[in-house]
Amino acid sequence: MKRSFTAREEQKGQIVEGAEKIIGELLKQYETYLPYTPMRDWFTPVTNIAYEKVCGMELPTMTPEQINNLLQATNVYQSRKNYSFNTGLLISKLMQDSYNAGYSEFRLDTASLDKQVDNIGYGLSGTGKCPIQLIITGTAGISLCEHAKNVTVYTKDIGRWCGMNAQDLIVIAEKVGFGCGDHSLCMTVYANEVGNYCGFDSCRMTVHTGKIGENYGCGEEEIWGFTLKKRSPRIMGKLKRALANGL
Repeated sequence: MKRSFTAREEQKGQIVEGAEKIIGELLKQYETYLPYTPMRDWFTPVTNIAYEKVCGMELPTMTPEQINNLLQATNVYQSRKNYSFNTGLLISKLMQDSYNAGYSEFRLDTASLDKQVDNIGYGLSGTGKCPIQLIITGTAGISLCEHAKNVTVYTKDIGRWCGMNAQDLIVIAEKVGFGCGDHSLCMTVYANEVGNYCGFDSCRMTVHTGKIGENYGCGEEEIWGFTLKKRSPRIMGKLKRALANGL
């Protein structure tokens, strides 16, 4: 989906046409930070050289389709150390740049990859008027949309720590793992099943599910406000349609 440009967005530069031609160059840049060992503090943004490096990279502004093509091209590196952790950071940076240039809907095919990709959507920031729409047709790894803001994500299975420290995040999935929404603000989850410790120290979090694990909504509920509701067949039907045909 293409948004209309604002004057600020026009200054970001033009979308690179035929960006597949430069995927080789992008992969060379990608290789330079794959070896860095991730380090992190669970309560603050990722603190590792790879994240700082990808944020400082001058990357071409790509369309959502081109970003998914690049993701598929990384599959040849799946045996490399840190592939799962660092690949998601690059894809997230490309999606943010693409959003800044006017695109708001992204579709990633992780089902065709041999190894899971973590940190997809890390730090993505949309707006209340135009949230980012992210469809992941396979499974999502660890830390999906961590530190994200104004994002709606559709996917099948999600690993642990989805939406940690996120704000105004909507997650629609079949199954969500451990620690979903920890330390989040105004997060909503629709899922068939949600894991343990969902919403730890979250603020105004709502979960619609048919099954939830232990210790959900831990913290001072009278302050933080965790709401558990029944599974929504209507929204789960929307998930099925989004994964099959898009929004």
